[in-house]
Amino acid sequence: MKKNTTPGIIYNWKEARGCADVYREVGSCLYFQASDKKNNPNDINKLLLPSLVNMSFACELYLKEISQGKCHGHNLKTLYNSLDVDKKHYIEEITIQMLNNRPVKNKNYYETDFDNALNNIKDLFIKSRYHYELEPGKNGSLNNLDFLKAFMDSLKIYVDNFVKYAY
Repeated sequence: MKKNTTPGIIYNWKEARGCADVYREVGSCLYFQASDKKNNPNDINKLLLPSLVNMSFACELYLKEISQGKCHGHNLKTLYNSLDVDKKHYIEEITIQMLNNRPVKNKNYYETDFDNALNNIKDLFIKSRYHYELEPGKNGSLNNLDFLKAFMDSLKIYVDNFVKYAY
């Protein structure tokens, strides 16, 4: 295997997908535990940050794989916008469908909601990873957990169905 000498270049897509799948599973488990209404607020906060880090990093890796390594960085909106229109449309439709099919929902999602929610989570990986370095009150919106989970799961569906490599 060729050694990676350039930061941000992925040479082993099979391993990258495996990592994304693990981050997705860990993030999902923590998300469901944090969503459990029986937990007290202190326990929920302890589960939330690692859930955000894992789910947002899984999204990053899936987006980089979908773009076949043509995009770099941590900004989910920038990574998403690097995709062609057909890929974005598919991912958006699945994400909105998942959000609108939740058993408990406080609203219906539409295309404009998708754009706003993606904008709110665009730098969640950095903000949740280094939350202790943020100025109080400047940590952005963490109210988009359901969107992040649906977006991550939509990316996983896209990768599993459309991204094939000769491993």
